[in-house]
Amino acid sequence: MDAKELFTLALQLTPEWKVSDCQLDQEAHRLTLKLDFVAGSKFCAPGAEHQLLCPVHDTVEKSWRHLNFFQYQTELVARVPRVKTPEGKVVQVEVPWARPGSGFTLMFEAWAMLLCTQMPVLEVGALLGEEDTRLWRLVAHYVEAGAGAAQLDPSAPAADR
Repeated sequence: MDAKELFTLALQLTPEWKVSDCQLDQEAHRLTLKLDFVAGSKFCAPGAEHQLLCPVHDTVEKSWRHLNFFQYQTELVARVPRVKTPEGKVVQVEVPWARPGSGFTLMFEAWAMLLCTQMPVLEVGALLGEEDTRLWRLVAHYVEAGAGAAQLDPSAPAADR
């Protein structure tokens, strides 16, 4: 098993994705994993009326901060496909390792949020090597999502102490 296969398994990538290159910068303590989709893969277009598998129209390069591998800060860099929907719109597909619009992987977000429940966000930023402002945006996203999901009944009685 080579390094690319090892990282593909460690990242639990879906079958249409693979690690295409690994670059380790020991001085900077940085690992960059380049991801690519398997040639000929088709993807569902997010928000399309029909959830048909669409061929790749073109790609855009995106990157995400991931959990560290050992002491190396890890970044995933991928050619993200854009597909043409049956309606003729060209849209970027959603990747399985990150939520749309986030610069973090879902695993990194989960770890950062867990840490943010236990210590100040500024300290979490120092520990993870991230700006606290990026982490505050992450926290705000999940707080807003949680508040939106809450079933609040304004007619329910409440009492102050």
